[in-house]
Amino acid sequence: SIVYPWYKQLLNETERETVKVLILAPKAARDGTVEKLYFYGLFNEYYEGERIIYAESIFDEEIAINILDSWILDTYAADAFFDDPTQLHRDVMANEAMVYVKKMFKTIKN
Repeated sequence: SIVYPWYKQLLNETERETVKVLILAPKAARDGTVEKLYFYGLFNEYYEGERIIYAESIFDEEIAINILDSWILDTYAADAFFDDPTQLHRDVMANEAMVYVKKMFKTIKN
């Protein structure tokens, strides 16, 4: 791989444990895409979001860096305000929506 030597030679151990990658691709992220699987393996991660970020249809470097900056800022803000670094990466109503939908289907099944 072209990435692995760079990853091992240019980053120290601390940097390797914290580095983030923004994957730019023409289509929406799908389970099993080789780009995501590669970085899951390299970073020993099991999901996208904390260190692996996917953006579709972005091919301008400045826009990509702005997206990554926003993602990182949202992570820090969510951790500070909600004690949950993923909170601002989800729909604002996600927690309540999950409760509502579970109740709705429980009612339908009974």
